[in-house]
Amino acid sequence: MVSWREAFKGALMTLLWSIAWIMAGLGVIVGAGLFGGLKLVEGPLGAKVPQPRPEVMIPAAAVGIFIISVGWMATFYKILSETVMEGGQGLPDARTQPGLICPLCGAENQPGAKFCRNCGAAMK
Repeated sequence: MVSWREAFKGALMTLLWSIAWIMAGLGVIVGAGLFGGLKLVEGPLGAKVPQPRPEVMIPAAAVGIFIISVGWMATFYKILSETVMEGGQGLPDARTQPGLICPLCGAENQPGAKFCRNCGAAMK
């Protein structure tokens, strides 16, 4: 079982990494806007105003959102798996657990099986 301390540590790390991924994704979007994503056009009062260039900003927004999404998911699953593995015995592996042997036919069955998978006899 994972302790509360480990759970909060994992939550804090997820939050911090999430902020980092959001900053990276927004950096791509803002960087594209500053370096080629905006063009100056004449506004209604004759002043030059910046207007987004869709051919630059749409791909930049897609890449920024992708970085945020995939980065957050990777962070979540990495920290989740580390928390589970450090906080407990880890996940059980059915391949390493001894199976049950059927008293009637001798076939090996999964741990906790109630009936034999080979002959259907009740497991004791």
